[in-house]
Amino acid sequence: MNNLICVFTTETIFNPKAAAKFDNLSMRDSMFLYALLLSNYVELLLLAGLRADIIFYLNKEDQNFLPKSFFPETLVNHFIDFSRHNSVFDSIEKNIFPNYSNFIFIHYKSIGITKKDLNRIFNLLNREEETTVIGKSPGNDLIFSAHNYVAKDIFSSFLANTRSYDKHLSEVNHRDTYVNLIEKYLSLNTFADFKKLYNHLSLKESLNYCSEQMYERFTHLFIEYKDLLK
Repeated sequence: MNNLICVFTTETIFNPKAAAKFDNLSMRDSMFLYALLLSNYVELLLLAGLRADIIFYLNKEDQNFLPKSFFPETLVNHFIDFSRHNSVFDSIEKNIFPNYSNFIFIHYKSIGITKKDLNRIFNLLNREEETTVIGKSPGNDLIFSAHNYVAKDIFSSFLANTRSYDKHLSEVNHRDTYVNLIEKYLSLNTFADFKKLYNHLSLKESLNYCSEQMYERFTHLFIEYKDLLK
């Protein structure tokens, strides 16, 4: 199998002593939101039936706090020290990257990617020339970066520039590569984004990237902040 999808949870989300508080949410609810976003990718990728291997990379600070039942046995997950971007690349490049030709790197704190999108991305990468596909939010946050090549500087830029599509694109443009852009995804960084999530998930098309069961779990969180969502 030549395709690989990696979801990166660079922040600590399960360790209450190290997790970051989300804008206007309690610490408990912040951790719940982060877990829901990651769980949504677990469900999406598990059910998509893609011709691709899937690996989840989590922050090493969560190693002793990840619920045992969070990941199904069929999905692979690893813990990494994300504070050292160079060592992250070196570890994955040595043990993982040589086995694949096409790569999709996804930031977990996002939503909106569908099975159709993922198949389209791999189709765009299926060419001899160096090709890059970048997904971003309307607010220019970087959602994913996909490639049919692997370069240390590009990978490090992906990890470092989670909120800056422009910076990542600048790094990509240093190479002679075809660049394709998809702009329709939601990045979750502020309470304004949380409001957008509330509105997005009320639309029927959200079922393409968030199941009814996942929507119900998000709804429990929305109810807690219904006054702020008006």
